[in-house]
Amino acid sequence: MTCWGESPAGDPSRKKVEQAFTKAAAETRKGQDRIGRLAESAESAQAELAADNGRRAKVATVLEAGERARTRLRVRLRSRLPDALTGTDLLPVWFTTALGPMGPPRRAEEWLETALDVLSYRVTYQVTDPVLALGSAPDTSRAPHRGRTVQGAETGPAEPGITVRSLACPMVQSGPDRVRPPWSG
Repeated sequence: MTCWGESPAGDPSRKKVEQAFTKAAAETRKGQDRIGRLAESAESAQAELAADNGRRAKVATVLEAGERARTRLRVRLRSRLPDALTGTDLLPVWFTTALGPMGPPRRAEEWLETALDVLSYRVTYQVTDPVLALGSAPDTSRAPHRGRTVQGAETGPAEPGITVRSLACPMVQSGPDRVRPPWSG
């Protein structure tokens, strides 16, 4: 029996062990390089996550207030929409064109939610187009209106006498306070 130091250099078993060692050493270096890259990636992702958490903390109250305002607006619109639908006045052209005069019997709840979405959008973004439900497309060459406060978004419409019809079709309103879409300048 021979010890490690005693095997001749050309011995096939020694060659096999040397090749296995060389291969294992190369794989180890690759693994260490990969671990280094993964650690850098993890640190970068952790820094991005921390920054995002910071941004979220800063805007959390604003987002919550916006969500509360959205909910209040939808509740107000939902309470007024049935009266508008069953009333004797004609619905705005944009409403009947996009949604029809009433919801289909089998999918009435879905239709009502869609109508509320459209009404909420028109009120929030002050859409005044009498034909197109969502208004014309904004001019993409202009900067977006981020950070702008929509008048009445926190408390809803200022006047208690405003009806769904006047919210849905601001053309009913007159005077200098008439609502204009955000991209109208």
